[in-house]
Amino acid sequence: MSAKRALVPQSHEPSPEGLRPGIDLSRMNAFGRSVSLEYYDISPETLNEVTEEDFQLVEVASFFNAIYTSGGDFKVDGLSFNEDEYTAMVRSPRYFGRSIIAKTYSARGQDTSPERRADAAERSAVHGFESKEKKMTLMLVGLGREKEWLEKLYKEMKAPKYAHHTEGEVRTLVTSVWQLSFMNMLDVMSAKNNWDDSTHQRAEKAMTKRLLLGPQRDKVKYWQDLTRLAIRYNKNKHSIIGSHLGQVRKELEKK
Repeated sequence: MSAKRALVPQSHEPSPEGLRPGIDLSRMNAFGRSVSLEYYDISPETLNEVTEEDFQLVEVASFFNAIYTSGGDFKVDGLSFNEDEYTAMVRSPRYFGRSIIAKTYSARGQDTSPERRADAAERSAVHGFESKEKKMTLMLVGLGREKEWLEKLYKEMKAPKYAHHTEGEVRTLVTSVWQLSFMNMLDVMSAKNNWDDSTHQRAEKAMTKRLLLGPQRDKVKYWQDLTRLAIRYNKNKHSIIGSHLGQVRKELEKK
């Protein structure tokens, strides 16, 4: 089950009211302290039912295969997108323009003259391309914002014991990357593999357990591996969307 996602993601900044008493968001903190259930107030009992089969669902290789291998309903230029991104994009400018024109002609029927139908169809195509241009531009803005979070957090992962940021900054980074980057990749994998809600929830719990339970070295490595993949995925999405946005703008120049 994929969540509805904004084209421009917002950071998940912690609210003092929602934290345990005694947590000072202004004190310095290291990334390594954030990889525990206690940090997120998650009860270990909620993850007791996670099985080895569930863990296999969220191997880094499984994420990679869902994103980069063939197949799936939301593929563009060999890369898997989430449903919202896929819908917002123009995959084929020529087909997109022709489709809008054909729908406009069909809707107008014989109610107006051929000239007026042609003008209406052309205006509809322009409006359609302008709408897609706006959405795809927002997608690039969102990817740029996500890139900053990913690279900043990955830098902290390389020295997980050292504090370079405040508690508030660390919480914002880890929660934003988890809820936006990791969960988006999980949604993409869910759609690619046609998971039902139960399987999606099992995978989400397994990912949570891998991120927060077990030897410190293993947890940090899983965070690092997922973040490296998310950085690569972000870069590839930016390239593909940017290329298709350029095609949309060329079509608008013709109008």
